[in-house]
Amino acid sequence: MYIPSTFFSSQGACISASVSPITGSGVITSGSFISASVLYQYYKFEMSDLEGYALTPFTASLNILSGSTAQAKLLIVGAGGSGGSGSPGGSFVAADFAAGGGGGGGIVYYNQLPITSGSYRIEVGSATLPPPGTVGAKGKDSKFYYTNVYTPFTSSVFTAVGGGGGGFGYYDSAQVGAAECKIFYGAAGGTGGGVGRSAGPQGACDENTNGSNPLPNLYRDIQYNPQGYAGGYLFNGYPNFSVISATGGGGAGNSGSTLTVNEQAFGLYASNGGDGLNFNLTGTTIGVSPGGGGQAGGDTGRIGTCVNSGSAYGRGGQGERDNNHTSINFGLAGVVIIAWPICLVDSDNCREYVINGGATGGTMTYLPCDSQTLTTTTIDFGYTGSACLYKAGGYPTTTGTVTLTETGSCNTFIPIAPSVTCPTGSVKTPVYVYNWSIPGQCYPTPTFCQRQFYPTRTLNYVDVNAVSQSVSVGGWFTGTGQVCARAVPTPTISAGTVTNSGLICGYYCV
Repeated sequence: MYIPSTFFSSQGACISASVSPITGSGVITSGSFISASVLYQYYKFEMSDLEGYALTPFTASLNILSGSTAQAKLLIVGAGGSGGSGSPGGSFVAADFAAGGGGGGGIVYYNQLPITSGSYRIEVGSATLPPPGTVGAKGKDSKFYYTNVYTPFTSSVFTAVGGGGGGFGYYDSAQVGAAECKIFYGAAGGTGGGVGRSAGPQGACDENTNGSNPLPNLYRDIQYNPQGYAGGYLFNGYPNFSVISATGGGGAGNSGSTLTVNEQAFGLYASNGGDGLNFNLTGTTIGVSPGGGGQAGGDTGRIGTCVNSGSAYGRGGQGERDNNHTSINFGLAGVVIIAWPICLVDSDNCREYVINGGATGGTMTYLPCDSQTLTTTTIDFGYTGSACLYKAGGYPTTTGTVTLTETGSCNTFIPIAPSVTCPTGSVKTPVYVYNWSIPGQCYPTPTFCQRQFYPTRTLNYVDVNAVSQSVSVGGWFTGTGQVCARAVPTPTISAGTVTNSGLICGYYCV
């Protein structure tokens, strides 16, 4: 989709947004996090229960009230496909059955997506239940309805397709005429891992297809494309070796693994699911879309690797040859997360902190309220200053004996004095915060005071760098203030008072 650059700068105008649920059972969370030293606001849309296959898929609305950016991050994850499910009965036994793992849900990820004022519909795919005694079901899709309000450009729907269902197979030794391997492919998801499969004895069944392929390249500018990978396939070419086998579903990171002749010869009957991917769009890394492992011959393949793979969004279900469903066989629900850089001019999370260096000092990592750059500063022992910092993404943080005490909101950044290392023979001497005040006068001068007027006064002090300062202070509604000054000579103010607050705002060497 072409969007004129005149509508979006690299940062754009400060964004004002709201969110609201529409239908279904879902949860919306929001917050901020740091990425590459830039502060982002995020909104996360998910089902209220990742395993809740009976829940109505969640729909919600993201409303950009004003502002724009060309640097939004958008992650869409479809629900995982469920694993295949055996159903032993009659003359069949569980050992004759095999079930492939479900594929992880497809993903769509934009690292730099332009967004502007408008309403964006969001749909989150719910969990996927394995049908009893048959192949797995395709996972439900998750969607982001992207609308460009500038005509004549049209709307687009970004769809993360649900993962494919696991296959199902069994060995029918009672087949009239000859034993037969029954193979059934899972419901095609097309993306998010393709289809996990199962098959009967290799000698009885010539099966070496690679299952359904991922969707073709339908979306431009998607960082990961295709949306996922196919499940593993059953290796053939060992006609005298008969074993029931199952493969894992594909993941967002790679395909389900393939069972080789040697692996099968040494008793490995079920392969692992494909790996998922890890993202951090909320300040916490999450795993998405690993494929489920297959199950056959008493062997169960593992779920693909990613952060918290067993509970990852869009996880494919494990194959289940005995038809004894548990949540591990479900394909888990998807998720939608969108984030954009915060415009600090409009931020309301600036807080004033009192800083105490303690006995040994340490470091402080923070976001100044006049910058988006994450900064680390050394704090000397005994330091007791204050600063206006942005509270977000787990910051500010400290090391050593440095402590922070939050005192309230603020809107002006207070510089933090740099650390000082004195040469041998010199003594580190503190610089203090001094409070100054001047008396007010009534103005105008009737019998009652309508408002306070503070005559201009001269403040004299020596700063941390040994520079003598003589500044004029006073005027309407400005009868008090603070200054960082050396104790010798003592700061003075004409027709006013100056007092040492006891807070240390820096050091110098004497």
